[in-house]
Amino acid sequence: MITQENKDEQIQKLYNDLPIYVQEMMSSIESAEINLSIAEKYNLNEKKIPLLARVIGHAILKIFPLDELPKKLVDFLAIDYETAKNIALDIALRHFLPIRNHLPETINLITSLGGQLPDPLPPALEDKTTVTAPAADSAPASAPTPTPPNDQEIIVKKDIMTAISQREEVANQNITLQAIRLPDSDTLHLPSIKNWLTDYKKYKSSLPNDTITLVRIKYLHESPNAKPLSEAERFVLGKVLKSYDENTALPFSQKTGLLMINMLAGEKTNQLTADNQANKPLTPPNPTPRIDGNIVDLKGNSNH
Repeated sequence: MITQENKDEQIQKLYNDLPIYVQEMMSSIESAEINLSIAEKYNLNEKKIPLLARVIGHAILKIFPLDELPKKLVDFLAIDYETAKNIALDIALRHFLPIRNHLPETINLITSLGGQLPDPLPPALEDKTTVTAPAADSAPASAPTPTPPNDQEIIVKKDIMTAISQREEVANQNITLQAIRLPDSDTLHLPSIKNWLTDYKKYKSSLPNDTITLVRIKYLHESPNAKPLSEAERFVLGKVLKSYDENTALPFSQKTGLLMINMLAGEKTNQLTADNQANKPLTPPNPTPRIDGNIVDLKGNSNH
């Protein structure tokens, strides 16, 4: 249950506690493309695409039971229940079935909505850090080649433009959850590093007399695309923009070459925790949390 206090921090903690493969799925280009295709299939207004992503995020974070998905779609998207059931089925088949190890109720949801399970089932995603131990009675023919511990967590520091020049997929990496609108365009685009930089460069050109730091602050808090971001998302975007402006180093995975978004978001969470501790009164208030029935979105905003 999400409480009314420190909602953004609680949402970020839920996200940080997800298995890595689920986090990667949520922030992938494929995930955003699925949302866009579902919206087109059911003729959803483009303004409802962020709401669709929000409901899907709530389900993955287990803020509400999976069998309530159709009702949540009705509430958030203002659509009829039959359409909501069809959208829920598409979401279950395309988003949730690959992560059914994390959402084991997925198969029951699909069948309850009248859907057909694919035969054979697609392989379930799993945490890449999980290693299956060999059987006790089996011994390798020869000693395995030593590998560094936690190889997938080796960090390489570099600025954003160097990283893009080395790996094209860095430019296409999504760093926020909701689609964005680019300058001189009537359509929504994926929230990739490339698209965010395009939007930022256009904004910066409109303020030639301001310092780079001031332009960046204005953009992060006043531009149409950045204004709706959560604090964690704004923090990550700010780090990327500073790296673009000032060539500051960011953490990248040596294995994938991609920006380690979770590590940057974790810095913001740690900062919030430290600030809360510093501002804590000597006499703590009543520790009983104030709870209501509201759903909280990925930005920490309450709905209904």
